[in-house]
Amino acid sequence: MVKLFYEYQNSNRQYSDNLTEYSALLNTIVLGTIKKVKRKININKIKIVIKESVHPEKIKSLGGVGGYCPSGHYVQLDIDVNNRQFIAFPKKIIEIVLIHELHHALRNQAGIIISKSTFLENLISEGLADYFVWQVTGHWPLWIVPLPSKIKIMLFKKAQEMFTKRISPKIYNDWFITGNKKKNIPRWAGYVIGLEIVMNYFKNNPLWTTKSLISIPVKEIKL
Repeated sequence: MVKLFYEYQNSNRQYSDNLTEYSALLNTIVLGTIKKVKRKININKIKIVIKESVHPEKIKSLGGVGGYCPSGHYVQLDIDVNNRQFIAFPKKIIEIVLIHELHHALRNQAGIIISKSTFLENLISEGLADYFVWQVTGHWPLWIVPLPSKIKIMLFKKAQEMFTKRISPKIYNDWFITGNKKKNIPRWAGYVIGLEIVMNYFKNNPLWTTKSLISIPVKEIKL
């Protein structure tokens, strides 16, 4: 059973009227999203916490919703209710982020500790989560941005040099969050490259299932 815990708090640990006002809507969206996910794969024992974002500027380009999954049993969403995209499309934006993070939780439950693994594992786990979003919703996340083929080839070569390195906050930030201009890494590049790797695997392995992808070891993804 998935447990929902809505912690309507701001940075001062005081109750925030901003999220309380949205509580009914949030509950409806989250329960509806879980129902959609369960049509693809069973989920349970996951605590979902929704908080008002302390740093809304960091999720401005993500439609005002950021996700965080530190373990197999905890997912957190940070929301900026003043974000224009969130105001216009709260259901779509929450669904995409929540489905992505739920996939991470399930992969962690399968024994693959993403945050303590290699850079390659992070690329693949993000790619799998993004493809799962498309499977459930028919939409790609906002962070899957089009890149020219030449840029993707260059990025893949850069990524190859780091496949076996253990993920660090710096590496994750460069590849999945802000990018790194000095290294010619665009913002969100890691998501795009991770999805490319996963899609290539699908082409060569037509018998995959959603369930099998949750627990597939990184060594089985032939590059």
